[in-house]
Amino acid sequence: MTTTGRGGHGSGLNPESANHQLVLGLARLLELPPRWRVSAPAGAYLQALAPYQNEHWRRVYSRIEQIVTPGGPSEFLPPGLAGLFLDTIQVTVLRGGGRINVIPGQAAASIDIRMLPDTDGDELLETIRRTLGNGFRVRVLVTSPSADPSPASGRFYDAVQRTLAETDAPVVPALVSGFTDSRFFRERGIPAYGLSPFALGPDDLRGIHNPDERIPLAELDLGRERMIRIVEAYAAPR
Repeated sequence: MTTTGRGGHGSGLNPESANHQLVLGLARLLELPPRWRVSAPAGAYLQALAPYQNEHWRRVYSRIEQIVTPGGPSEFLPPGLAGLFLDTIQVTVLRGGGRINVIPGQAAASIDIRMLPDTDGDELLETIRRTLGNGFRVRVLVTSPSADPSPASGRFYDAVQRTLAETDAPVVPALVSGFTDSRFFRERGIPAYGLSPFALGPDDLRGIHNPDERIPLAELDLGRERMIRIVEAYAAPR
């Protein structure tokens, strides 16, 4: 997304500069009121997780459709869970001038948007354009069409479920705020599943996408063994 201004040299606050207009437009965008809601996949995910929680979280997860209201959650939610009930907009990259004494004629921002499964992408894009206002060029860099989720059944799913049951690890349909290459297969009607065979604790999970991203060496070996057993269970004749 870019905006252009008259540019030029000078000092002080220039309301016509590209940087100034970009900041104002982004501020309007980030002030859009949140639309809290529980989509069907999010509700199913939390219901499936509920039996494996302690008493408090079992109650919260099983009543998530009553707790997450259009005005926001009525109770505290664990960190990271709110993203399952909101379309999120994050400004991740800003590009403008390269010199402190030169007002740039053009400025740009990259925005990461994560939509809930029931969000109309075209409608959201139009809202973004309208909120930014005149003088902006908006271009979609990465997207994918809506696709049905992979079924919670089938030969591979059953093999994963049987294998991980040996270690008391539940296998449930999940909704995550990220995306993977499985979307290309699901667009073509091919079931695809994301599988991490590693049991990671809170400290390990907090390191994801951070400079110290890592998993314990012992868990690396155990995860390899789990994956081998899953492949063997899948390939075994019926």
